[in-house]
Amino acid sequence: MADHECPEPRPGRQRSARPPGRPRLLARYVQAGPEGPREARAHVRAALARWHVDPSTTDTATLLASEIVTHAVRHAGAEPGRPDADRVRCQVEHWQRGAVRVTVQGPPCRCMPSPRPAPSAEGGRDPVASLREYARGLEIVVALSDAWGTRQTGSGQTVWAQV
Repeated sequence: MADHECPEPRPGRQRSARPPGRPRLLARYVQAGPEGPREARAHVRAALARWHVDPSTTDTATLLASEIVTHAVRHAGAEPGRPDADRVRCQVEHWQRGAVRVTVQGPPCRCMPSPRPAPSAEGGRDPVASLREYARGLEIVVALSDAWGTRQTGSGQTVWAQV
């Protein structure tokens, strides 16, 4: 499927700034297989370079996309016969205030923990404790993102991370 981006103004009209609250957005499907994370990294890096996002933010967002897509790919085979079982949707958004959000829509996954931290032995909240039995890539998501979350949908799961 081709990349999708917010519509451009009609020819002949002067381009104005994005309306407040509307990000630049670019999404594409990547393989739900070994090449998926590489395709997601290339997609995010190209979009953020096009939008002149600083290299540090680009590197972090690229790594987050890779980790989230890897998780989605790992669980893609869990639902045989699911529509789009051979692909995962990867979307990158750039907001006017500089925030970047990577969103991945993939197959359902019951193992994805809540972004709310689990209680630690000291009685406080340990943001990584609930992830210990899962992939270490999710620890990277927690450590590098300013915010992240998950949402179950009728056709699967959406995971996002923001820097």
